[in-house]
Amino acid sequence: MIYAVLQRTNQRKRGIERLVVVENPITAIAQLQALPAFEDEEIDWQLEDMVEIPDEIDAANHYVYDTETGTFEPAQPERQIFLTRLQLLNRLLPQEKVLLIRPDKVSGLSDEIEIALSIFATEIQLAEEINLDDPAIVQGLTMLEQAGLIGAGRGQQIRGLDATSVGDE
Repeated sequence: MIYAVLQRTNQRKRGIERLVVVENPITAIAQLQALPAFEDEEIDWQLEDMVEIPDEIDAANHYVYDTETGTFEPAQPERQIFLTRLQLLNRLLPQEKVLLIRPDKVSGLSDEIEIALSIFATEIQLAEEINLDDPAIVQGLTMLEQAGLIGAGRGQQIRGLDATSVGDE
């Protein structure tokens, strides 16, 4: 039989917890503690955290178990934090790409915004990889929103924090 162990997290909502599939319930805790995601967490697992996965649930996919309803639901994909420059550009609309590729072609900006845009675009162009949680990226996207160069909420979408994100890598 295949068992699933409910992962205890601080982000628990509506009784839903992420499933980690294990093949042997006796060694489940050891298997979980060996996963990289749990290295820095103190885990308090108990036997009642284990449930049998119904046959109709494909164990190869990730599911969450709703502890209130006792049902399995597909899990949301993990958010990608580190991107290449191309992956970042793929998240942008065509008019937004111009801001980072040719900031000198954007007209009608105040000197302050023009300088900030130029610095932000240069940082993106020089980066080996882009950390979407880096304060400079967050501030740069916020600046673009506040200057009206990208729509309200686009920074969150680009960073993958909004379900209506544009583009896939």
